[in-house]
Amino acid sequence: MRKWLVLVVVLLVGAGAVALRTQPTGYITLRWADPAPIAQPTITGFKVWKIHEGAPVLIGTVPPTARSVKVAGLPLGERHTLYMTTVDRVKGESGPSEKVTLFPFTDTGTAPSAPPQLVIRRP
Repeated sequence: MRKWLVLVVVLLVGAGAVALRTQPTGYITLRWADPAPIAQPTITGFKVWKIHEGAPVLIGTVPPTARSVKVAGLPLGERHTLYMTTVDRVKGESGPSEKVTLFPFTDTGTAPSAPPQLVIRRP
C-alpha cells in the first residue's frame, strides 16, 4: 500500500482563493568522506546545490563536522542532480564535487509499485 502526503496550499488572490495541490515528495541522502586532515582546520562548511532547469540553485549549507545531509522535499518520479562545494576560510569556495543524479526515496518503508507493463512469468 502506498502512502502519499498531499499538501493543500491556499493562496489569497484579491477577493478569491486558489487551492494548489502539491505532488508527493521524498529525499536523497548525500554522504562524503572526511576531507584531508591538512584542510580540515580551515573548512567552515559545505554547500549543497541542485541543478534546476540547467542552473545551479543553493538548497542548503551544513557545518564542517557533517559527513552527510538529507535533502528533503524532492518531487517523486523525477531525477534530481545534486552536488556540493566546500567553503574554506582561506581558499574560498571550492569547485563543484562530482554531480550525482538520483531519484528520491520515501519514508513509507514500502517498495515502489511495479511498472504496469511488467509481466512476471513463472516456469
